[in-house]
Amino acid sequence: NCLYTSTALFILIKRLRAIRIAAAIVPLILGSFATWNVLTESNYQWAKALTALCAFLAGLIPAIVTTVKLDDNLDRCNLLANEFKNMQDRFRQAACFTSAKGLEAFETEFNKLRDRMEELRRKSVAIPEWAFKQAQTKVNTKDYEFNIDLAALEANENKKS
Repeated sequence: NCLYTSTALFILIKRLRAIRIAAAIVPLILGSFATWNVLTESNYQWAKALTALCAFLAGLIPAIVTTVKLDDNLDRCNLLANEFKNMQDRFRQAACFTSAKGLEAFETEFNKLRDRMEELRRKSVAIPEWAFKQAQTKVNTKDYEFNIDLAALEANENKKS
């Protein structure tokens, strides 16, 4: 679950960053068009309408970005993605190494991790379906498979047998 969640959040972060960049650049371009002499001094009605639309959108886009708190959401997604990735690593380490120390040590570690995971889920954001689908595709390509961990798990299983 941590793998899918962190991957989906990283995908969402990429999209939010692209939106933030566009939201910073597009109003500048629109503002430039809105004040361009060729358009503002034109006798064509469509040119005057275009300059008015550009000016309107150049003012509207930053207001929308501020209203939806894009930067706050991006910061929150960054924090959560890193936390879920960290939890993925902690669960992996527990499976590979703490499980070799015996059931009691593993249960103690697992219960701590589970409690931490529940706290993290309470702080989490709703991940859009499209981001989760892209994460599933990415994970299923086995880009995130740790062969060294699989070998360690197999070695632990062989010791138990």
